[in-house]
Amino acid sequence: MKNLLIMYLLIFLLKQGRTLSKLLQSCKDENNNSVSWFVIYKIPKIKGHSNDLIKSGLAYAYILSESNLGWTLSEKSINDSSSMPGLTLAPLYENSSEGNFQDVLHILYNDQPPIGNRSFTKGHTKGVVYARDSGGFWLVHSVPHYPPLPNTTQYSYPKSGLKNGQSYLCLTLPPDQLELVGTQLMYNEPHIFSNLTSSDLGALYPFLTKAALGSEVTSPPWYHTQLLTTESQINFQSFAKASKFQKDLYSDWVVTVLNVSLLAETWPNGPGHLNSSCQYPFRVENVDTIDLSIVGDSFTSHKDHSKWAVSETKDDPWVCIGDINRAASQELRGGGTVCVRDRSLWEAYFNSISSVESCPKL
Repeated sequence: MKNLLIMYLLIFLLKQGRTLSKLLQSCKDENNNSVSWFVIYKIPKIKGHSNDLIKSGLAYAYILSESNLGWTLSEKSINDSSSMPGLTLAPLYENSSEGNFQDVLHILYNDQPPIGNRSFTKGHTKGVVYARDSGGFWLVHSVPHYPPLPNTTQYSYPKSGLKNGQSYLCLTLPPDQLELVGTQLMYNEPHIFSNLTSSDLGALYPFLTKAALGSEVTSPPWYHTQLLTTESQINFQSFAKASKFQKDLYSDWVVTVLNVSLLAETWPNGPGHLNSSCQYPFRVENVDTIDLSIVGDSFTSHKDHSKWAVSETKDDPWVCIGDINRAASQELRGGGTVCVRDRSLWEAYFNSISSVESCPKL
């Protein structure tokens, strides 16, 4: 009887340990609780605003998978380690004290890395993958020079990212789904500025390991869609294109798969900015002005470096968040977007649109 109790106790402790391990590498809310997904809108710096965080360019709003309340304006600075990005990325900066990396895989990529030169040939793509044997997270974002190098510093947000708006999407994924991200990254051709692979995880994450080591697709087709299902069974559609795709991500591909017209907010300040696409049957109209009600002020797309798009009507409520701009120059770059069909999330983004570069009425 005693041996049986000991066995049950060991099983319980093992399960608890696995649960804790899972909690350590997931998307986090502001209370450090694991969430299936979150989105963040880093608010542009608005001089003279009554909110000190908005005035300094450190404010962010968020939506959690567990909530349908629309945007919540955080009281935390996005530069704070207790912010949602700070808590989510904490394992990158805490593991250095443990000295044990055998069960960790990570990939940090950014065409404008925090150290070294900007890449004009690799994918125009930014993000973080963090994996352990029980799963991990994929963080897609638009912030240049971010995040800091792991294990050599602590979490922070770059001063260069204060002026403009930015976007984040975080997905908590089980191992089999996280492995699928590896294939998407090989299409995206990311500029990797920090990677960590593990012999212990190589069999579990073969494609993710290849991506971490710089493998890229070498034959057509030069694009790939992938269904990703979070740990709470929410489906997302990932679109990844290689540089040889040589077309606009949104008007030449995403709309044809989702079968909807899109309103797209992407950085218009770069070279070769594309006007709204008015092709039949699916349009892509550029967002000009954004007005988040919780901010109490509007801002133009020229002050917004985020990359998101929403379907034109609520009948098919798609939201896409990614890292590619609508620009001729970016037709020659790898990158992508991740989309979800969610009415509450769609309403939050759609209702923030104040004006668009409209197509002529048919």
